Amino acid sequence: TRTLPVSISIERPAGADNAALIEERIAHSQVNLPPQSIHSFSLSQLDKPDITSWTARMGADLTGRGALKRHSDGTGEIKSMFVRPAWRENGISRRLLTAIEDEAHRIGLKCLFLETGTDALQLESHENFSYVYCKLFGQYEPAPLSDFMTKAIG
Repeated sequence: TRTLPVSISIERPAGADNAALIEERIAHSQVNLPPQSIHSFSLSQLDKPDITSWTARMGADLTGRGALKRHSDGTGEIKSMFVRPAWRENGISRRLLTAIEDEAHRIGLKCLFLETGTDALQLESHENFSYVYCKLFGQYEPAPLSDFMTKAIG
C-alpha cells in the first residue's frame, strides 16, 4: 500500500495520460468481461457538456478516474470509474465516489444510478455507500456480468 496523498479534482478528459488510462480501463474490461457487459466510455464520449469528470492522482501518477453523467430527468449516472490495479486498496475509489456524490447533491440530482460488474468486492464497495440493487435503466440491456444499483441523493 502506497502512502502518498491522493488528489481528487475535476479534470477534462483530455491529454495523453487520460487517454492511456481510458485505454487501460477498456482493455481491462475486454479481458475480464463478455462484450455485452462492457459499457466503458471512450475519451470522446466522456468529453461532453453533460458529463463532469474527476481524476485521482498520487504525486504525478494518474491513478484513477470517475465521471458523473447528468440526465434530463434530474438523475445522474456514475460512469467510467476505474483505479489502476497497482493503486487499489488506497481508498481512491472511495474518494472518487465521494466527490461524485457531493457534486450530485450540490447540483440537486434526485438519485444516482450505476452499472457495475458482478465482482463481489465491487458490489460490497457500492453497498457500503448505501447503493441498492435496481432494475435496468437507461439504454442498458440485460448482460450476464452486469448489476445495476441506485442511491437516493436528495
